[in-house]
Amino acid sequence: GQRRSLLRQLPSCLIVQLMRFTYQNGNLRKVHRPVSIPLNNLDLTSLIVDNVMRREDLTALNASYRYELYGLCLHIGANIINSGHYVAYVRASDSMWFRFDDENVTAVNMEYELNTRQIRENSYLLFYKKMSV
Repeated sequence: GQRRSLLRQLPSCLIVQLMRFTYQNGNLRKVHRPVSIPLNNLDLTSLIVDNVMRREDLTALNASYRYELYGLCLHIGANIINSGHYVAYVRASDSMWFRFDDENVTAVNMEYELNTRQIRENSYLLFYKKMSV
């Protein structure tokens, strides 16, 4: 079976929590399954009920259903939930990206970073904002 949820409207800011932990054999374990994270143009048009049902009378004209990434958080290290290390990536107002790792702040090329194994296998929280129409 499949389950699908449809939405009537979308928020201006969208936070996605990836399920990186699973309960297995009486223990919580980390899931390292790689994911692909879009930097720009995350398109959620197919989740809007009016678009799926082809109800043009209810669909907002000029509505934006596309999002751009502005931050993400990684859980690095341990395979258990009680330990590990968190690192954040944040886009500044000038569109530059920075990696925050405790007291170390480094400018990064986010297009490159999103393709690294570390981000693909350890991303935990994704922060998106709706793109302007």
